[in-house]
Parts: sequence; C-alpha cells; structure tokens
Amino acid sequence: MCSPVKVKSPMPPRSPRRSIQALPVSNLFLKPAPLEITSTDQLEDLLCSPKKAKSPRKPMHPAKSPARSLIPVRSPRKAATPVKSPRKGAANLFSSPVKNGASPAKAATPSLPATPTLFKADLSQFQSARQALHTGPPGELLCRADQVNAMSSWIDKHLLKKSPGSLYVSGAPGTGKTATLTHLLNTKLTKQRTVFINCMVLKSSVAIYKEVAKQLNKKSTAKSEKEALKEIEKVVTAKGDMILLVLDEVDQLESKNQDVLYTVFEWPALAGSRLSLVGIANTLDLTDRVLPRLQIKDCYRPTLLHYPPYNKLQIIQIITKRLEMNGVPNDVIAPRAIAYLAGKISTLSGDIRKALDVCRRALEQAEGSVRKQALLKPLTPRGLNSPTKSPHKGYKVPKSLPKIGQVDLPQIMRVINQVYGSKLSTCMSAGSGGLPNQQKILLSSLLLMVLKGTSKEVTLGRLVQTYTKVCKKRDLTASEEAECVGMIQGLESRGMVNYVSKGAPRYAKITLRLDEKEVEMALEDKALLASILGDTSCIV
Repeated sequence: MCSPVKVKSPMPPRSPRRSIQALPVSNLFLKPAPLEITSTDQLEDLLCSPKKAKSPRKPMHPAKSPARSLIPVRSPRKAATPVKSPRKGAANLFSSPVKNGASPAKAATPSLPATPTLFKADLSQFQSARQALHTGPPGELLCRADQVNAMSSWIDKHLLKKSPGSLYVSGAPGTGKTATLTHLLNTKLTKQRTVFINCMVLKSSVAIYKEVAKQLNKKSTAKSEKEALKEIEKVVTAKGDMILLVLDEVDQLESKNQDVLYTVFEWPALAGSRLSLVGIANTLDLTDRVLPRLQIKDCYRPTLLHYPPYNKLQIIQIITKRLEMNGVPNDVIAPRAIAYLAGKISTLSGDIRKALDVCRRALEQAEGSVRKQALLKPLTPRGLNSPTKSPHKGYKVPKSLPKIGQVDLPQIMRVINQVYGSKLSTCMSAGSGGLPNQQKILLSSLLLMVLKGTSKEVTLGRLVQTYTKVCKKRDLTASEEAECVGMIQGLESRGMVNYVSKGAPRYAKITLRLDEKEVEMALEDKALLASILGDTSCIV
C-alpha cells in the first residue's frame, strides 16, 4: 500500500485577511460531506494518485473543486521505480535485467583467466636429464685426456700418414675405450674404410676369417677359412685407401696355440699392407701373456693403451658436467645422491655406463611418482581460495606451481639395491631360492681363478680341478665333472656366469657376468667362502 506523501497543492492567490473572514461559515466546509472509509480498498483509492498531478493554470476556488481533487490519489514515488525513470541517463542504472540480458552484478565483475583444478608438475626437467645422461658416444670426453691424446697420436701416425700398424686397448667395461675411438674418428678428417666386428657374436675363433672377408668384399664367395684368409690378404695388400679393422672383445679369438690371434695381428705387417688393426679387450696383459712372439719384431709389436676404471671424483664430474651442458637444473639430482652413487660404482667396477643407467632409472621412478601426484593432489593458486570465488583478495594471477620430484639419496639407494643387491641377496640367501653350498663353493673357485689367475676366461676342466682341490683341502666331498656341468648351467640360468660349449664339455669356456668385487663382498660374508678366496695354492 502506497504511503501518503505531501504534495504541494495549488494555493489560491493571496487575498487580504478580511476576504476570508467575510465568508460565511457554511462555505468553509466542503460539500458534500467527507466520505466514510470503511475498507482498505477505499483507503488505497484515496491515497494512490494518478501518474502526474498536473496543477491547473488558473487557481480553482475551493468551493467549486471536488473533494478528491485536493487529495493525491497516487504517490509520486512510483515515478522513480526501475520501470520508468523520470530522468535521462538513469535507464542504464535502473533498467530491467530482462531487457539488457545481463544482471548488474555480472556486468560489473571483470573476466578472470581459467585456472587448473588439479596439480600439474613440470616434467620437462626429468626428460632433459635422461637425455643428458645417455650411454652413447658423448660430445665431449671427460677425465680421459691422456688416453685421448695417445689414441689421437696413433690415428695421425697410421691413418693420416697411411702407415699400417696395430693398437691393443685394454680396460674394464664402461671405461671409454670404444667411445674414445668413435669420437676421434668422427672428428678427424681421415679417409679410411672402417670395419667393426664384435668377436662375441662369432661361433668360433676361426669364423673371424669369413666375417672379415665378407666385410671387406660384399661379393665374397669364400667357403672355407683358407679361402677367406687368402681373400683378406689379397684385399689388404691391394692399392687404395687405408683400412681400419676394429675387433671388440678380441680376447674371444683365443684358440689352440693362438694361431688365430697371431694371424690377425700379423696382417698389418704384410708387404704392401694398408690395414691398421685396433684390438679391444678387458684383459690387461693379453699380448704379453698370450702372444709373446709379437715382441720379436717392431712391425709385429702392437701399441698398448690401458684405460683404468673411473674413480669417485671422475664419476661425479662426468654426471655433473653432462647435466650442466644440457641446461638441466642442479637440483634435479641431489649432489649427495651423485656422490653416493659415484662412491658405490667406483668401488664395484668403475663403469660409467652403470652409473648413468642408475641415474636414468631413478629419474624414471621419480617422474612416475610425480605423475601419480598430479592425478591425485588438487591444488589452487597460492594454496588458498580460487580467484573466481574471492577476486577481492587480489588472487587474479595464479602463483607458479612448485617444483617437486627431486632424485635424492633414497631413490638412488633403491635403484642400486634393485640392480646389484636383489640378485645376489637371492642367490646367497639360505632359503629355498638360494644357492646350494656346492654351487657357492664352485662359484668361489671360479672367482678365485678370475681374481688370482692369469685369465678372466676359464675352461670347465681347469675349474673342476681347482674346485676338487678346494673341497679336498677342506675335507669336503667334491662333485663329478658331469654334476659340475649341471651346477654351471644352474648358475648361468641365474645370470651369474656365461657358459659357452662348442665341443667337449671339458673345453667349454666360463666367464663371470657379475662384478668381481661385488661377488667377492657377498661371498666374504661366510667364513668358508672367504677362506677359499684367499687360498691361491688351489689354482690349477
């Protein structure tokens, strides 16, 4: 119900006071008499005025105007409602939301950028770190300045000056032998034909002749080793560019009387030869111990180059430098984790490739855990309310997401235990899945011959003789040769040794697949096995 509002009614023109007093008393009251209000509807009709109460130009005499003309029927407040504005320019402020299509609150709120509702961490750092720690040939060889200079001088002398010769490179796996040679051949402007052969894939030592003949001449038709040998000698003594023959794992060519190795190392000494030989192996004294006749003449004597295992400081330097060269942040892998890994690898083998493998596996596990967190852990900017809910607090620009997933000491230790500890702990345990005592004694005998003997490759016959002496000296019953074959095959199935038999089982070759120092540490946990490793009198 509209409330009454006082409205200025037209006043009659002022007249002298005497004119009012002269009127009769009966004319002071309006006729007819005032209406009686008996209901609310009647009161609304009286109080509600029309749209505009226009004042007459000429004043009306109070006696002639009706009663209702003096009382406003509708309140003038209605003119200020949003339906009709009495002033121009007020329509934008009080206009109906239906006409403009948007409410005043939405129109006044500025547009805000969409923010993610789930936590999304930056994973590019893990991918860059894995690419930097690859095991391929590096762009820059670190911690191998002496070896690089020596091999570079040999290449300049024999390939650039076209002078045939031989080079024997020795060192443990993962010490940079092949990487150095590959790096120098890619950087030097030499014209030669390179033939690379891994002797581990050959079925026998004499098979090297057919393989070399096939690599030198794609149309080779040699059906026997003698024909292949004649074809090789014909090609290497003909005119043309230099030939670089690289034989990896060259110690696999050992044979009776070492005829194959002598023949291969004598190819550079042939009259008119244009072949340079590079032999790579793990054994340090192969040429002195197995090939003493090469020392007779200088033309037969190969140049020796040894690669020592990487120490702790060198492994730290290589990993840190690789990360810096590829722009990887320093906090991706914690420095203490790198130091622990370097100390562990330098103690076991000094193999830089294993250190890089451990880092990459730790990075993969860290990336996997971060991906799981990105799916399960919601996060809003600045860790508080969303800017769409509380724009008045100033959170219109989301805070940068935090960096998580650093590879630290626990991740490195977990990977090292998975790679090195799981297999040995299973094999050396006393449970149902562990090795029997006879296999442990046989393995310790093999390790004794590898560490204290003259060769890292042992025949089954010599191993059985050493194993028999070890058991006899300790009043133990030794197994027969046939049973030893079964035990060796069992060790091979566990991935601990390599067993290659090409004829009689007695001449089968056995090599240790695990790291020698690691197996030694595991075997020294038992007093009996530790005593075997210190007894060199049992070696045959």
